[in-house]
Amino acid sequence: MTHRRRTALLAFLGSVLACGATAGVRVLLIERPEKLMVFNQYQQAATTEELKRLAPFAPVIVVRPQEMLPDGYTSSMVVRAEGETFFFVRDTSGGLAGAGEAGRIRSIEGAELLGDTVQAAAGVTVEPESGGVHRAGRGSLLQRLFRSGGSIYVRLLSPKGSLGWIHRASEAGLRSYHVPGSQVRGDRSTVESMVRLKIDETNTVLRRLFGLFDRRAGRNLSPPLWRLTPERGALVCEFSGASPHSTFDGSAGFLAKDIENSLIGTGCRVETVPGLITVRLP
Repeated sequence: MTHRRRTALLAFLGSVLACGATAGVRVLLIERPEKLMVFNQYQQAATTEELKRLAPFAPVIVVRPQEMLPDGYTSSMVVRAEGETFFFVRDTSGGLAGAGEAGRIRSIEGAELLGDTVQAAAGVTVEPESGGVHRAGRGSLLQRLFRSGGSIYVRLLSPKGSLGWIHRASEAGLRSYHVPGSQVRGDRSTVESMVRLKIDETNTVLRRLFGLFDRRAGRNLSPPLWRLTPERGALVCEFSGASPHSTFDGSAGFLAKDIENSLIGTGCRVETVPGLITVRLP
């Protein structure tokens, strides 16, 4: 796990522990996000360069809907976009400051984060949030960003740029994509070792965070942890010690993506449902 991903996981799990988020995440799609009053991760006014990372209708993940800034009277929403943390300042009525100039703002509850790359086996229709349709031809590469209901929000990688929705009828035309020429890096035992490493890293983070919050709250509870169970043709990672729809459910998205990235070129397939990550062996 890279330092950046470990930091992101710590931040996400910390916010879950502190705020009790529900299963799934809240995603904002904003037409002109740069028109909002935006602070960067240091809680300073975002620069022009930083604002460029907030692209029109690119997914903005809500980490904490309400947080007071250090001045003690300015309220904000803590979000993540393109892997970076931002603070959207709230106005006196509780709305986002600058929302009147930001155009359309769509809030999607309970989204399932994805992040994998797929290839169109046949042409697929992509519907931008701004309206209209775009046809992604056979062989086009797309990054699946998140799922909401029966639709997937994607970013077109080749040709580059477009964002939009692919609905259930078109999803059958997508196939998992691996870099051409990549080699299988090992047998089952090697894959299992790689997955176990990711599980152990995540459990270490959970133990550390739970210990921190236990000390603050004066309690002594056992942290929920991920458990790896080898099965025929698969490795099953189960979140134990919490209900399948617990406040920690969103952490599965980070872990599944980390596992998937580590297994690129092995032919494995990663599937995620609440409280369960399954690695299908080739």
